[in-house]
Formats: sequence, C-alpha cells, structure tokens
Amino acid sequence: MGGIRGRRKAVVMFSEGIDYPIYDIFGSQAATSVMIDTREAIAAAARANVSFFAVDPRGLVGMTSEAIELNAAADVHLGFDAKGLLADMYLSQDSLRTLAEETGGYAAVNSNNMTTALNRIVKLNSTYYVLGYYPKDARRDGRFHKIEVRTKRPGLRVSARKGYVSPRIISADERARQERERERGRGRAGAAQTSNELREILNHPLQRNGLTMTVHAAPFKGAAKDASVALAIEVDASRLHFTEQPNKTFADGVELSVYALDERGRQHGGSFYQFNLALRPDTYERVRGSIVRLNPRMALPPGRYQLRVGVRETGAGEMGTVFADVQVPDYTARGLTMSGLLLTDEAARLQFSPQPDAQLPAGTLPGPAISRRTFRQSDVVSAFAEIYDSSSSREAKRIEVVTTLVGEDGNAAFSSRESVAGGAADVKSSRIPIAKQIALKDIRPGRYVLRVEARLLGGGATPVARETFITIAP
Repeated sequence: MGGIRGRRKAVVMFSEGIDYPIYDIFGSQAATSVMIDTREAIAAAARANVSFFAVDPRGLVGMTSEAIELNAAADVHLGFDAKGLLADMYLSQDSLRTLAEETGGYAAVNSNNMTTALNRIVKLNSTYYVLGYYPKDARRDGRFHKIEVRTKRPGLRVSARKGYVSPRIISADERARQERERERGRGRAGAAQTSNELREILNHPLQRNGLTMTVHAAPFKGAAKDASVALAIEVDASRLHFTEQPNKTFADGVELSVYALDERGRQHGGSFYQFNLALRPDTYERVRGSIVRLNPRMALPPGRYQLRVGVRETGAGEMGTVFADVQVPDYTARGLTMSGLLLTDEAARLQFSPQPDAQLPAGTLPGPAISRRTFRQSDVVSAFAEIYDSSSSREAKRIEVVTTLVGEDGNAAFSSRESVAGGAADVKSSRIPIAKQIALKDIRPGRYVLRVEARLLGGGATPVARETFITIAP
C-alpha cells in the first residue's frame, strides 16, 4: 500500500491477537522472534503510512466456555484456570492495542457492540488531515523515529501515527536485487504486450477510476477441466478522446488487458486486446454519449479468483481498472452444475460492440451480454444460462427450472416454472441451455434479485442456482 499517496490508508484486522508474552525474552523461548516480527510489522506500516484498526471478535471478556469446562479440575499452579485464561486473553488484547496504537489506529476490544466500533473506524478514515514535513536529521539509518503531533487548542485529542522508519543505505547488489523483484512484479500484470502504463495500475492495490467501466463475469463449462469465463466489459465512451481524421472518420485506440489472480497471488489467463476504432460520423455521434462494449473470454481452472481488468485509450492516455471476484465451479463434478448468468436487452443491440462473444451460440440472446444491471420498466430482460448434467443415472431425466424475481420486500414480482429434458444416458456431461425473457412493464421500480434454480425431478442430485441483482427504473 506504499504506492497509494495523498490519503489515509487503513487495515481493519479481525483477530484475537497473540497470546504470547513477547516481552518476557528470558522466560519465553520465541519471545524475541515474535517481538522482532511485531516491530517489523509496525515498521512496514509506518513506511507505507498505514494505520491498523484491530477488532477483537470475542467481544466482552467474561466466563468463556473454556473457563466453564475447566471448572474445579483446573491446575492453578500451571495457570490452567479461569484466572490464567483471562490473563492470556488480556495478553492477546495487548498485542492488538500495540499494533493499533503504534500505527495511529485503535483497538476495539472488550465490547459486544461491533456497530459502534465499525462506525468509529469509518468516521476516523473519512475525516482527517494529511500532514507532511521534511526532518532536519535525515540520516539513512533504517531506524524508527518517533513523531508527536500536538495542538495549541485545549481539549482536543490527537490520533496520529507514532513515527516513521527512515530508509537505509543499501549496496549496489541489494539495489539490483530489489529492481529485479520489481520487474518481476511488473511482468505479472497481464500479457507481455500490455503497456507499462497500464501494467503499473493493474499492479496497484486499489482500482483506478480515470476511465470508468463496468464488468460482469460468468463462468461456463469449457474445454477439459478449465471453465470458459464470459466477460461483459462496458467502457464509458464519453471519456474517450476521438480525433477527427482527414477522411472524416473519428479515431481512437483502446487497449484492454485482462488476467486473474488466484488465492495464492498467482496469475492466470493473461489476455491482451488492441482495438483501433475508426468511426463514421453517424456512428461517432451514437457512441460518444454511450458505451463501448467488449465481450472476450478467458479460460480458468476451478477456484476463486480476483479478476483484474484494465483499459487504456491512446487519445489522451486515460486509464481505468476494475477488480472483481469470481468463483469458478468444477464442471467435471458429478450431479448438476450451472453456469453463470448472462443478461441483455433490446438496447444492447444498438450499442457499439466491436468484440462479440465468439463462443456464445447464435440465437442464444437477442443481443450481446451486458454488464449493466439497471433496466427501465419498458425493457424486456433476456437471461441465459447453461445446466450441466453429469449424474450417474442412465434413466431418462427431467430437470425443473424455476426463475424468480424477488423484491426487497421478499415477494416475488415474477415467477416461472418449466421442465426440460436432462442429459442423454450416453453423454458424459450434457449442456442444457436455459433462456428466459421477462417483461418489466408490470413490475414496480426498485431493487430485485433475479434467481434461476434447477433441480432434478425425482431427486438424486443437489439443486443448483445462480442469482444477480437488478434495478428497475421508471
């Protein structure tokens, strides 16, 4: 988080702390190591100007279940009694207080009111001052230097970071090693063709909102064990900087880079696309107040990922990123599984889509898949998904599909139920397409959950379902 500048940065940590006597360096074998690690964590937070806000999920300390179970059988001499357990709890809370207070945050401990604690964290990170100064003694010794902030006005309490760690002088070999590590980090962001400017913001921990866009990802069964993730990326065309050409066309270039990070931080499926847009005047007038839609695909094995999408336009160098979580199911598993949901409407056909989804069967949807989730009452929403039947039964099967649109009041504004044929007995994993159209003219404006559920009639497989939020506007 060190690269994020000009704002307060915070880590909210839900933890029970470390119930280890880190200051008893003679009586505890690993006290020195734990103390060094704690100091290094505080130093790293100080270098990055990050405050820790610790929240103890145990709430108010009292007679815990462990203390009740010990009862009279506890060995007081070894500390295995209620008093000893409370001592361990207070010790762990002290570690939370140390980490928070030394970095300018605070620790929410001994309280069952999580709402108050979280509201306080939000308030502290919403109203603050960013102060900076140059120290007179700027020795590059790598040591921690204390900072004290005071106010002349009486009755005020200052909450601020306790100090900073000065940079240390490093050797040429160490500097070269760090540069190699930085280069490896830069190379992780997307495909090799990705520009350095776009790669830099894709590596950033926060999303960049310069060139705004919306993204929707829906996994489908792909080749072998990998899933084929269908993407709908809609870029705000009003932020594109088209230039008029001598042949009366309007030109701009769009660079798109997409990749995914798994739970271990490893990159998967880096893809790069370059679009050179040359629009006729009538198309330009239609596009500049709308969106540019891209519908690429990427292959991912089963697992949980953070999808990183970056866009850069060449007209003025505007860039933007969107990070989205996606869960890719194992479509080789036995039983019923379902793809993600793709949505569209009639308006999508009129919007500029230079990259259609080549893997979506023709006629599946009346228009390209969209990431937008706001519709008008005059719209007809089209939804598409695939059901995969890998059950072991060789008998003829029927699958019941239930589609509902549920409002915030819990009532269904739309519901349909239909029965479709299951997979053939000699097919290892059949694809069963499900397409549904929902007219919104008789549905009140508001927020809804669109849910598609499939179950095998007669049992034998766990039902599967997919949901997405939509908003209906007047």
